[in-house]
Order: sequence, then structure tokens, then C-alpha cells
Amino acid sequence: KLGDDMISLKEDPVVIDAPAPFEDSGINKFNGKYYYSYCTNWDGAKNRPTTNNLGVANIAYMVSDSPMGPWSEAKVVLKNPTSYFTGLPSNDKNNNHHCMLQRGDKIYMFYHSQKMAADMGITMGYRTTGVDLVTMDENGDLTSSMTTEGVSQVGSFNPYDVVEAETFAWSDGTSTIVGPEKNDGRNNRVLSSIDKGDYVGLEGVDFGSDGAKSVMMSIASATNDAAEGTISVYIDKIASNKKVGEITVNANKDYQYFKTKLTKTVTGKHKVFFKFSVKGILVDTWMFSKEEEPQEP
Repeated sequence: KLGDDMISLKEDPVVIDAPAPFEDSGINKFNGKYYYSYCTNWDGAKNRPTTNNLGVANIAYMVSDSPMGPWSEAKVVLKNPTSYFTGLPSNDKNNNHHCMLQRGDKIYMFYHSQKMAADMGITMGYRTTGVDLVTMDENGDLTSSMTTEGVSQVGSFNPYDVVEAETFAWSDGTSTIVGPEKNDGRNNRVLSSIDKGDYVGLEGVDFGSDGAKSVMMSIASATNDAAEGTISVYIDKIASNKKVGEITVNANKDYQYFKTKLTKTVTGKHKVFFKFSVKGILVDTWMFSKEEEPQEP
């Protein structure tokens, strides 16, 4: 327990005596109960026969009325990725990390697996993030799984707010790095490693009934040299008949806004794609506007 000053301890720490522990642990509070979850180790039945039911590199959990314990007997909420996907490396090379969170009346399980890398024929151990729902029964027991479909989008993006450029559902060729500090002092990242032909895309962008007439992006050169080119804006998919704008870029090392008027007013909910015909730039944010000449935030 923390002291009243929130930086000291009020009492000695209590060890959570979790069976077959490895790493990746945390505590959630669901329906007034505390759920401690973690990844089990690789010792196997021979070295821990009494906890063999917890498996190898599975996500186990225990329940308590208090974060200080005592805790219930451990159970498995999420098995190793090899239990759900074919074509993965052997179990001993598939680690299992997770994070549970509750939004409204739904509990979500975030995890990683080598499923995408395996599908691409990549065998270097790269892992990508997935998310599926957690089911809680009347006894408070949890179950979850890993799927290729994942979960449905829970909300829409407002394109008239400032959107961080590193927010995307799809990306080809790009990365992110630490960017300029925001006025409120919070950490900031920007889209980076951009080359010609790269793109990013976002799902569920709601332009409303009035619609967008222009778009702007905050961009800087990744070096001290100027970076020139264009960024094409597409709706729904990257295709010539879905292109609604093109931003001309002439960037230097300082961030500045580059704008363009759209070829038509965009209404309703869509996917949005930005495809780069420029290299060596950093993109901080983007924002659409209902006006033909967007106002900088």
C-alpha cells in the first residue's frame, strides 16, 4: 500500500505467490474483484506436476477481494498462440504477453503472436498485437481466445479534430519516432521512415453530413535538407477513382502545415488513406476541415 504522499510505502510489500510464474503480470478490477494475471513459465509437467494444468506460456489468473490477497487457485484465461493459430514456431519459441482492460460493459484482451509473420513467411520471431473479447461467466471465471478477426471498432474518428499521424489501422513502410514536445509537456511521436510508395490508413473516419472540403498535415524534413513531393489522399481504398486530394510538400527541418482543397466534399463514414510520393519527411498530425481554406490549430 502507498502512503498518503503517494511516493512512500505504508507497509511492507506482500508477495503474490502465483504458481508457475514467468513474467508479464498485472492487476485488473472487474465487478468489485481483483484479477491478477500473468504468463506461466516453460518448466512443464516434469518440473511442476502440481501446476501442469496451467500449461506452458499461457495467461493464468487468480482472483481476490483485495489486491493484498489472499488469492484464489490459478486458472487459464488465454492459451499460448500455438493453440489458436497454425504454422507458428514451436511453443517454446512463442512467448505470451497480454493486457486486459474494460471499456463499458466489455472486457478486452490484448496480446501478441507471430501469426502475421508466419503468414508472410518471416521466421525471425516478430510479433504483432491482436485483441479479442474476454467472457466472464456468472461465477466470475474468465475465458478468451485469439482470432484473425479480432473485435469490431468501438467508435469513430473525428477528422475535424487534430489526429496524430501515427494513429493508423494499416501501414506499409512507415515507422514512428519521438517527435517535438507538445505544449502540455506530454510525450509525442511522429510518423517516420517514409519513402515513396509508403502509405498509412485509418478505419471508421466519420465526416458527417456537412462533409470535409480540405485537409492539412503538419510536416517537417527528417534531415537538414529540403524534402519535396506530394501526398495523395484516398477514401475507402487506394485507387485512382477514390483519390480526393493531393498535398504538395516542400518541407524543411521545422514543422509547418501543408494544405489542399479536396476535389469533392467528403461526407459519411469512410476509410482514409495517405499515400506518399515524397521521402525523408516526418508527419506529426493531420486534420480535415469543413472549409475550403483550413485554419491551423
